[in-house]
This record gives sequence, C-alpha cells and structure tokens, in this order.
Amino acid sequence: MPVAGETRPPHLREYSLWAFSIVMIFSINARSTGTRGPGRNHKKEHPMVDFTVEKIIEVQIRIIEASDHEEDKRTEGLVRDHGTLDFLVDRANHIDDAYRKAAWMLYSIAARHPFYQGNKRTALIAAEMILMLEAGSPITADEEVIDLYVREVATYRHGLEDVECWIRGNCRKKDD
Repeated sequence: MPVAGETRPPHLREYSLWAFSIVMIFSINARSTGTRGPGRNHKKEHPMVDFTVEKIIEVQIRIIEASDHEEDKRTEGLVRDHGTLDFLVDRANHIDDAYRKAAWMLYSIAARHPFYQGNKRTALIAAEMILMLEAGSPITADEEVIDLYVREVATYRHGLEDVECWIRGNCRKKDD
C-alpha cells in the first residue's frame, strides 16, 4: 500500500494485489458454457465473474479511500459518465473468455475514463480479478511493465485486441 510522504507514485500493481482482499465484492456464478468441436457436446462449468455497476464503483471507492494522493480526495464513487460505465459492465457480462473479458475491462475503464479519479487502478484491479477467478493467474509481468502498459492503454496507444494479446502473453494458464 502507498506510504504517506512517499515521493514516487505507488505502482498500479500495489493497488491490484491489495485489491484481492476485496474479491468478495464480486459474486461468482457458475455459468454453463458449451464446448465446440468433434466429440465435445458436453457442458462444462466455469466460474464467471458477474459485474454490476455498483461493484465496480465499490472497487473504485476502496481504491480512492486507500490513496493518499491529494487529487483523489473527495472523489470516492464519483462517476463522470454513467452511460459508459453501464455499457462496459453490460458488455463484460456477455464475454465468456476470461482473457478477452479482462482485456475489455482493462481497456474500457482505463481508456474511457468513467470515473473522475482512479480509472487506471480500477481497470487493472477489475482485469486481475477476472484473471484470478476465471483463469487462475494474475498478470505476471513486472510492476514497471504493468504500470507503463496500463498508462499507454489509458492514452489510446493500444487497442482492445492489443490489450487481449498482451494479457494472454503475460499470464500463466491454470495448468502451467
């Protein structure tokens, strides 16, 4: 967690690792998903993270409350664009692939800025929650690499497909 009087901004990852303690904010529902291909007509249960706008706002609130950044003060739960937040949450709940869903949340929150403060931190936490709960691994890149990449996503240097590819390349699979 950030230390009072710290001269460098904390890594986004420090917030993300801390955020695993708030995993109970998310309800995990077992959705039945069919598998395709020859001889694969059976159903398989996968735990899926179902988001609500309220849950994403709660994550942002906890991030802001834990922050000692002056610019974060009094921005807990302050949504800049409710329509954007509604859209990105609805769309996320229709994505079954964990890596694609994590990429969607990371890209959408970081680049579309639905909150006044904490967008990059909230984006990373949402993505890592999905990856931990649905794929079994957070992003495994170094903190500096994650920080830089999320900041670049927030300034539109990477598109959604790039983000998905980056996440897939920087996560361990469950069976690794």
